[in-house]
Amino acid sequence: MKVFLVFAHIASIGQDQTATAIDSSITCMRPVLSGRLRATARTVKQGRTLSFYECDIADESGRLMARVSATTMTLDEDRSRGRGELYGADTVKAGEEALALDVG
Repeated sequence: MKVFLVFAHIASIGQDQTATAIDSSITCMRPVLSGRLRATARTVKQGRTLSFYECDIADESGRLMARVSATTMTLDEDRSRGRGELYGADTVKAGEEALALDVG
């Protein structure tokens, strides 16, 4: 669940920037035994360096099942040097494709 929040952040930053998760939390409020779930994500605060996102997971009746939160840090070109080689050039592209499959 939190991976979609990180991909949303990555999609909002520049080509010469990367991002890393600083903190994440999942609070489960009810068990999910069957049925479809809907995830609704929002940007709570997008800053120059730190950004905060939340995502609510609800069942078909609209009951809140879980809440996910994540804090991400944007790394500018100097601080992100070498991260492309560490994680592979296709990491962001793969994440964007996974996000598109789940949202679309």
